[in-house]
Amino acid sequence: MVMPRTAYADQVTIMSTLYAIEMFPVGEEGHR
Repeated sequence: MVMPRTAYADQVTIMSTLYAIEMFPVGEEGHR
């Protein structure tokens, strides 16, 4: 069971999500 591409994609997705949350915080004193 060697699927580095899938693992890499999942990691990238998590990093992108965290980055998006940091860049566009939702629920902190309004969006804009």
